Amino acid sequence: IAFNLQDNSARFFNVAPTNAVEETTVTSSVSYQLGGSVKASVTPNGPSGEAGATGQVTWSDSVSYKQTSYKTNLIDQTNKNVKWNVFFNGYNNQNWGIYTRDSYHSLYGNQLFMYSRTYLYESDAKGNLIPMDQLPALTNSGFSPGMIAVVISEKNTDQSNLQVAYTKHADDYQLRPGST
Repeated sequence: IAFNLQDNSARFFNVAPTNAVEETTVTSSVSYQLGGSVKASVTPNGPSGEAGATGQVTWSDSVSYKQTSYKTNLIDQTNKNVKWNVFFNGYNNQNWGIYTRDSYHSLYGNQLFMYSRTYLYESDAKGNLIPMDQLPALTNSGFSPGMIAVVISEKNTDQSNLQVAYTKHADDYQLRPGST
């Protein structure tokens, strides 16, 4: 995922996440507070009054997500460009242990998506894949990683052009009937 500013009037001020993130939760809020008071009274010396006003603005930008099976790395950050790599980190396949895309067992091969080592129907490798509802939540429901980039520009700037690049890569996972 990459963001690129196309004009000279704007620049990236801050981005998140900025390091290798496997799980994070960050909060977002914008708040305004206005207040005041008016006090009026009559005394033996005549009427008197007081007035006061207060104001406050708080602004913070953030992103919120949990991605235990994926890892996010910031790989490029300049005033005009920001780029992250998000890749599969691994998951605990039915409590057999953590498997990654590069895991390998000498007898069973890569068991990343293997349902059973003793699957009965050797001619049906597809049936030995883990059912979708048992895969990590981000894998079975689609994954939309969360990033944020705060852009600042001169006060008189009406708009800035931002190019967003979202590239998706897929691996070929093979499970052969009668072998691994």
